[in-house]
Amino acid sequence: VNGRNNIGGLVGASFGNIENSVSYADVTSTGESAGGLVGIMNGNIINSMATGNLTNTSTGSYMGGLVGHITGNVTNSTASGIVNAKGNNIGGLIGYAGGNVTGGVSTGNVYGNKYTGGLIGNATGKVIASFSTSNVEGGAFTGGLIGQTTADIKESYAKGNVTSSGYYAGGLLGYLAGGGVTLDSNFALGDVTGTMGVGGLIGATTETKINYTLSNSYASGYVTANQGGTAGGLIGFTNGGTIFNVKATGNVTVSGNNGDENALYNFNFSTGNTSNGYKVASAGGLIGLGINGTCLLYTSPS
Repeated sequence: VNGRNNIGGLVGASFGNIENSVSYADVTSTGESAGGLVGIMNGNIINSMATGNLTNTSTGSYMGGLVGHITGNVTNSTASGIVNAKGNNIGGLIGYAGGNVTGGVSTGNVYGNKYTGGLIGNATGKVIASFSTSNVEGGAFTGGLIGQTTADIKESYAKGNVTSSGYYAGGLLGYLAGGGVTLDSNFALGDVTGTMGVGGLIGATTETKINYTLSNSYASGYVTANQGGTAGGLIGFTNGGTIFNVKATGNVTVSGNNGDENALYNFNFSTGNTSNGYKVASAGGLIGLGINGTCLLYTSPS
């Protein structure tokens, strides 16, 4: 299937629900809002899947292996094709998710720019019991599961490696953009590389203080900030938040020179090593740089 805007392997644009549907088609878009199943929709997707590859030949936004842009919910649906794009809001399953995602799965590798995720590029709805095994390459705000979110993530995981050419990269989540969020029972296994705000689980939260809870979660991948930025085995940078029952086991490396000479942070809540090249912004086995937050009792998740 070839076209410009609102292109889908099954439906271009939909204002109703799609259920028990499959698309095997490869999709190529030269514009915006394209998906392996649906390009853009404001209904729900239930028990559906797409297996074809999605390619965008311009810098168009909202590209997803299943759906490019959706304001409804997605339930028990999968995408397995490669998503290859140059724009923003790019995901292995969904480019932009305005509703909740439950039981979502993506397995194809993902390439994008800002707000790129193995499962979802940009999410404003909850993500529950979902996972991605995709390797992800993007710009700023890139995550193994989600590039950026303002909502809860629970019982979900990412296994792929994450490579970012910009800031805020995480094995699970690139950037937490809002407060009042619960992140519980999640994990990430992939290695993460970025410039600053790089974390094995979460790249960064907002620079202004927010209230959120991170619990019962862990990361095991190696973490590298290659332009002298903040990096942590679990979180690269956080301002605020309550964190408990978490673990990070991957090594953390910061190299390069950004002119910042903050202290090197080492936390006992991790088993990995930390190292630095030139001047270090901050590197930590658990958290690279933490402000105004609370770390409570640590125990090793099973």
